[in-house]
Amino acid sequence: MHVESVAWVSERKDVQYVFFFLLGLLTYTKYLDSKAKKWLVFTMIFFVMSCLSKAMAVVFSPVLVLLYFWNDNSEDNMASLKKIFSPKIFLHFIPFFTVSLLFGIIAAKVQAGGDFYGMLEKTSDSVAINKFDTFSLLQRFQFACYGFTEYIIKFFVPSGLCTFYPYPDQPTYDKSSWFSFVPVITSMILAGAAFSIKYTKSILVGIGFYLVTVILVLQFLSVGVVLMADRYTYLPYIGFAFIFVMLVQEFVKKNLQLPAYVLMLVFCGLLIPKTIQQIETWEDSETLWTNVIELHLLDGKILQQNMEQPLSIRGNFYGKMSEKAKTPAEAMQYIDKAFEDFKKAAQLGSNRAEVYEGMGNTYGKRGYDLQIKGQAGEANKLFKEALKNYNKALELKPNKGSTYFNRAITYSILGDHTNAINDYTNAIKFNPQQIEKALVNRGLSYNKTGQREKAIADFTEGLRYNPNNINALNNRGLAYSQSGQNGKAIADFKMVLQIAPGNKDAQNYLNQISNSK
Repeated sequence: MHVESVAWVSERKDVQYVFFFLLGLLTYTKYLDSKAKKWLVFTMIFFVMSCLSKAMAVVFSPVLVLLYFWNDNSEDNMASLKKIFSPKIFLHFIPFFTVSLLFGIIAAKVQAGGDFYGMLEKTSDSVAINKFDTFSLLQRFQFACYGFTEYIIKFFVPSGLCTFYPYPDQPTYDKSSWFSFVPVITSMILAGAAFSIKYTKSILVGIGFYLVTVILVLQFLSVGVVLMADRYTYLPYIGFAFIFVMLVQEFVKKNLQLPAYVLMLVFCGLLIPKTIQQIETWEDSETLWTNVIELHLLDGKILQQNMEQPLSIRGNFYGKMSEKAKTPAEAMQYIDKAFEDFKKAAQLGSNRAEVYEGMGNTYGKRGYDLQIKGQAGEANKLFKEALKNYNKALELKPNKGSTYFNRAITYSILGDHTNAINDYTNAIKFNPQQIEKALVNRGLSYNKTGQREKAIADFTEGLRYNPNNINALNNRGLAYSQSGQNGKAIADFKMVLQIAPGNKDAQNYLNQISNSK
């Protein structure tokens, strides 16, 4: 269950926040043992560091309450529970709850697409938290209970592990009785934990630890497009492990404790092959998302409607692999695979701009391949199909700079340089990462339409980002030459030959200027 947190580099924050989280619990235990305030200070420091690693750490404060309850030596368990909420005791928890509230507000604002009143820099326009009316209150409660129960089941029987557990589509939800039944199971587990306080603290503390540390990702407030994620159990499962170890300590005879622990270790050992198998699914994006897609086939062959995103991600992977291919034939194999994934995603009713942009890219690359082979008529048909898909992508996401850039290239190939210039301008506006290429390409379109000064200005600006851009230098030299500024043109071509002594274009342009004299 925890392979995802370790194998996926983007989730290193799971490992990091848990590291500081557990350090904080250890120092708090030191405080409870010694009452030395320095340990409380260390606890706060580690808590803040945990929150800075990942916002999930805001649940640290109620876990401290559980830890205090566990360590209290009152006459009976109910007395320990009541003691926590006495003003004298609860007072020292208030700074921790205040920090939890602060980081919780920041996280909610950021997840909703905000920048916390301008204090934080936005790196994306995406919104992680879904609109509250996406699901009914009953559905949200059922989904929360579903996650609560399924994580417990997977603790004992980790089967069907997957990197993507999508929300059910409406037909699946309507047919399933499990969503209606899981609230009953959840209620029974929580009631059992509360009842157990008469006999032991261990069950209540363990279930409490699990509930508190998993509750924010139980999808009552739905975040993202998945119902569950294996990585969400990285910290909560400590609660379940705690229950079994402590019940052995408290209720199993001394001479049977070692065999009980051996059985636990044997159980863990039996999970090693499953863990290795799960690690192998993270070999690359193709392996990972193919596993997801195959696990969600209906009757072994029909794709579920909620598989459009995995198809889109795998399609993007194939597209990137085509750029790394060693031969044109290998590149086209990847392009064909990408096209099939994007087409299936579109057929499933995808509203993701990436699907249609990807489809446009595959049409464009196929068209370019045909153009090289001299099949201009067929190539133009594919370029026009590419434009249709880019148009659809921009309807769904009007501010996507990469789509403008790719559509501009397609317009340029078709000779529509006016629309190409407009799209390159939008690419520069919405996608700073491609600004150098967009400037140089826009300069080419300006030059094609006879706007020499604007072309030279764009080439010059592009060279500011990369002074060794041979394409920009050659084309600026050409624009200078065409506008009668031969001295500047010669300087650019000579600069190209200094960077790449064998560059034939620069040499040819120099020869043309010399012959014209």
